[in-house]
Amino acid sequence: MYSRNMKKIIVGIIVSVLFVIFGCAKDPELPSADLKSYSFKQWMEEYAPNAVPLPMNDDVYIEFKYRNPEPWPDSLIPRLYSWFTIDYTGYTLDGRVFVSRQSEIIRRCGTWKRTTHFGDEFSQWYPDGGIWCTGLLEAMTILHRNDSARIYISVPFAYPEDTMKRNVGTAGETSKYVGYPVYFDVRFKECLNYPTIYWRDSLIRFVEEKWGQKAEDSIFVGCYMRKLVENPNGYQIDTDSSVYVHYKQAFLDNHLIYSDNDSVNYVAGTYNAEKSYYPINKVCGSTTDAYEDFYNRLLPYMRKGETAEFAMIAGWAPQGKEGDPMGVPQLLPYENSILTLYTYDDSVWSDTTILTE
Repeated sequence: MYSRNMKKIIVGIIVSVLFVIFGCAKDPELPSADLKSYSFKQWMEEYAPNAVPLPMNDDVYIEFKYRNPEPWPDSLIPRLYSWFTIDYTGYTLDGRVFVSRQSEIIRRCGTWKRTTHFGDEFSQWYPDGGIWCTGLLEAMTILHRNDSARIYISVPFAYPEDTMKRNVGTAGETSKYVGYPVYFDVRFKECLNYPTIYWRDSLIRFVEEKWGQKAEDSIFVGCYMRKLVENPNGYQIDTDSSVYVHYKQAFLDNHLIYSDNDSVNYVAGTYNAEKSYYPINKVCGSTTDAYEDFYNRLLPYMRKGETAEFAMIAGWAPQGKEGDPMGVPQLLPYENSILTLYTYDDSVWSDTTILTE
């Protein structure tokens, strides 16, 4: 009996202590948000004394590594719904990388994946529902083109909730660092009110540098073609023609987005033994196909038994304008791509040769 009473007393003491601890933690004069902000600023004084708070937010600090003396023209100052491209690496305050657009950093961290794409991509600046935390978005408004800076962000303006929208396969963003203060190394590369001009000019630069074609060589506006396998005696694919076809979609740096071709997936390391890679039978000119516009535009430039690459502005490609935010890799809006079509004679459709990239 004595032992039981002693246990009750000990348990009572523990509960009382916990009540006092958590009661103090909830004291309205010392809210946890204020304590986190205070500790963050103490850390900044100790470990980043050269950083200064943003004019509009003293929970976000910035330290310039390079400051471009030429500011943006007034018409291009980063603002709501503008488009930008940046290089960035994100860290927790103890120096652990949790995201990076630099493939060599991700490789060192051991989180690199074949499905991670590290090419330049445009993202849209908007405060709610995007992939960027509030503190980083606010800091971007004072950056100039080619600026390099380290941006320190306290918890309320980092990831206070599970708001990270990028999938794990894109650049490493996950929700494991919600509730942590973070900092980013950033190089702000470009900002546009609308990416149409960049979209067009980057495609022209690509075909000039990689394919040796000129701007006027497009088969129609915003689309260029080169044939990898020609079959001059093959059946011409025109309206109402039925043809077996595979396709491959890739970024301009040839990083695979998606393919229904088994050989392509073998090479890319994305082959799935449980999936069927049987070619799709398409009718040129069909108005009932989900991708009717894509196939109807391109197939008339081919014959059966040919393979051709089409470098195109995003608007002509599947999901090009809207992108595929949940895809692996993620396809952002207005991302140019290369579409490769493999057409087959009716009697010989299978593609048994493993392709080399």
